[in-house]
Amino acid sequence: MTEQEVELKALVKDFFEKFLDTWEESDSGREFHPIHISCCRCMKIEPLDKLLTRIRELSEAKTPYELRTYNND
Repeated sequence: MTEQEVELKALVKDFFEKFLDTWEESDSGREFHPIHISCCRCMKIEPLDKLLTRIRELSEAKTPYELRTYNND
């Protein structure tokens, strides 16, 4: 793997784990993700979801559930 490929993989992993999968709690105690990607084209929602899921897998980023479990230990 080239230096650029290693860096790209690390950046993608950080994108998921440090941004998209961030959890916060409101003053009322409700948990939510403050950062998200949205799509207003219904025909693109499922392909986008599959794409992001595959990118997460390839970068070896933890899932939101794994991050949540890890951070609560």
